Amino acid sequence: PDEISPYVTDAKILTLSSITTINNLMVDPGMAIENTAKLIALKQSVGYSIDGSSLLNNLLYSLGKWRETEVSTQLAQTVLKIEKKSGTKVPGLTELRVAQLYDRQSNFKASLEYSRKGLQNVQIASIKESLKYVEINALIALGNLTEAQQKLTGINLRSPQGLNKSSPRDMIRAELGLAIAENDADKIYKSFNALLDLTAQGYLREYSDNTSQMLASLQNTKERQAEREALLEEKAALRQVELDKHKQRNQLLIIIACLLTLAVIAAFTFARYRDKISKELAIKTLQAEDADRMKSEFLGMISHELRTPLNGIVGIADLLTTNAPTEDLRHKAGIILASSNQLTHVIESIVDMSAIEGDKIELYPEPTDVHAIVTELDQLWRPAIEKKGVTFTIFVENSLSDDIILDKERFRQCLDNLLSNAAKFTESGRVHLHVTSQTEPHSQETEITAIIADTGQGMSPEVQAKLFTPFLQADSTMTRKHGGSGLGLAITQSLARLMGGDVTMMSKLGRGSEFTMTVKGERSEDALILDNLDAIMDLNDIAETEGETAESPVVEEAAPIITQAPIAAEPPASTLQSPVITPPAHPQSLRGLKVLIVEEIAPNHDVIKLLLAPEGCESLSALSGIEALNILNTQPVDIVLMDIRLPEMEGIRAIRAIRGSDRLYKDIPIIALTADASAETNAACMAAGADIFLTKPVIAQELIQSITFALNVQGADNGIASNAA
Repeated sequence: PDEISPYVTDAKILTLSSITTINNLMVDPGMAIENTAKLIALKQSVGYSIDGSSLLNNLLYSLGKWRETEVSTQLAQTVLKIEKKSGTKVPGLTELRVAQLYDRQSNFKASLEYSRKGLQNVQIASIKESLKYVEINALIALGNLTEAQQKLTGINLRSPQGLNKSSPRDMIRAELGLAIAENDADKIYKSFNALLDLTAQGYLREYSDNTSQMLASLQNTKERQAEREALLEEKAALRQVELDKHKQRNQLLIIIACLLTLAVIAAFTFARYRDKISKELAIKTLQAEDADRMKSEFLGMISHELRTPLNGIVGIADLLTTNAPTEDLRHKAGIILASSNQLTHVIESIVDMSAIEGDKIELYPEPTDVHAIVTELDQLWRPAIEKKGVTFTIFVENSLSDDIILDKERFRQCLDNLLSNAAKFTESGRVHLHVTSQTEPHSQETEITAIIADTGQGMSPEVQAKLFTPFLQADSTMTRKHGGSGLGLAITQSLARLMGGDVTMMSKLGRGSEFTMTVKGERSEDALILDNLDAIMDLNDIAETEGETAESPVVEEAAPIITQAPIAAEPPASTLQSPVITPPAHPQSLRGLKVLIVEEIAPNHDVIKLLLAPEGCESLSALSGIEALNILNTQPVDIVLMDIRLPEMEGIRAIRAIRGSDRLYKDIPIIALTADASAETNAACMAAGADIFLTKPVIAQELIQSITFALNVQGADNGIASNAA
């Protein structure tokens, strides 16, 4: 059209801004500069105002990351000229980046000069703190150790209530720099140890002692509940026997009393007695249901209480795996992280098994792409399987529909459990996943069949007979060698049956095993409509070409077999638990982002702050929903991390209060970060207005991706691009 809608122009600007951000994150300076120029030209053509300082500041940040020192230096001077003429929204930020740039080039005189310029007009506490430490680093490098010590002492003597009080971690780093400059081996050793002790010692010591006790308590409680249920069943059986005996006696009395005038009285007495027994049985039934409810609530509470300390352990261990100064410490942190993840899996399995036994589990069917799930599991398991020298092959039927209505997460969980079992017990040979489908022509119901075959050690008939029993492994030798809770296969079979299928197996000792899982689901209505349209189009084509073309032979295409596909990327540590969320592979910079952490337990505040610190985020803390609302009413915040179990005002009510407010913060991105992993809580959080539901324990990568995703989604909903400085 001759006239372009302003909405189209805005969409072009937003798209070009996103492309420029992606160019920066993909380390492509040429494309980033080119698209920045295009963005400026496009805004000029429609008369929009241009924040040149911000655009060039983003390029300066990116070029600094790429170590393009010469270009970065020239660009930095340009940005400073612009800010000198037009001002800036973030005083001191450009001086900080220039000082850091000269610091990387070992030009410590220039670094000292610009850090001090920035300190003259800086307003944001986090930028001011960073400038001070750049200044101290430059003084140390220039040999001004006395002045550096004085600056460091000045920071240390600030009031604890001061907004700019440095963190103990930054303080220790500065002390470490002085110790290295002074060549004081004793201080260097103490400072290194202090860094490690500060981030790990407190949390690991606080939570490691009671984690095993809480898990043992969980197991003992389940055993006692099973004993109580067995006792109730035994009493009910005895009561039924007594009732049968009374019934027989009463029948005999009725036969005798049929000749007597007391027959009516006897019948009336029997009726009242039966009513009494019915009431007693009803009371027993209610008591059993109440006991089952209390068990479910107890398991949910224990799951929350175990996940909460695990969040601190996993978070600190995740940081240490990459930031610890020695390979030995990084290796030990990796052991802690792997053990914590294994404990989390055990907790989830126990809760799932309890929900299945209590008939409390719910399915959430949705259109499911089986091909995508198989590809994800291929990426997850191929490195571990092939590391053992075992061949891993996959076959997926090419005609398998990508929109069958299933519970996507439960279907993936079943396949993952079966692949885990095969990978665990196969030491040589091959593991093969074979997925096919068959559709009923009349009901349009599709049955998916997944076969997982391996060349492992196999099982005897005695072992097979008890394979799907909860809390029971195949035999004692397997338990000692491979470990495990014995819940995976039992949960898988129960979930498959809930989805209209089953899990069966065939095995021979020494020859391997073959598990067959089936599930059923209908195709989505949209897919059926498209199929009908295709059929109509095919009939029209046949009618038009009938009699005009000769009959040609038809060659059917064979379905592809995926065998040993190379996987370049390692599988993620965990997956997000919000509905259909795919975080960006390269999140935008979060530096300067103000994050409000709403969490009842104070140590978890420190853990989340440690996870966000490398990104340059500023963190605020609230211990309750009411305190969080007070903070939002008094100062600007960019995003909220909301726990659910809070005093005074619990998290879901706080989310509703934020979304129902008439203040500017009503559209703020909210991430529900909680140890309550139940589907009901997930649904309640999303219904209340949360953007993402994230389960503890959480690692740094998962948290950063979720924050970036929430910012992008909220920015797109508001018609603006979210670009943190």
